[in-house]
Amino acid sequence: MAKYQIAENIRNEELKRWVTDMAELCAPDAVYLCNGSDEEYDRICQEMADAGTFVKLNAEKRPN
Repeated sequence: MAKYQIAENIRNEELKRWVTDMAELCAPDAVYLCNGSDEEYDRICQEMADAGTFVKLNAEKRPN
């Protein structure tokens, strides 16, 4: 069984347990917990655009 590190800033013990249980059950290569920040959104959108799975819309016509 893989051991996954949960960020220290996550204090909800039930969430930590659930994430650990699901990671052990599903055995992913990595686990990433989203924080909902604008930086994260921009980074994920750029990663998907670079991979060809996401098309950015015209920012003037369709912001965000």
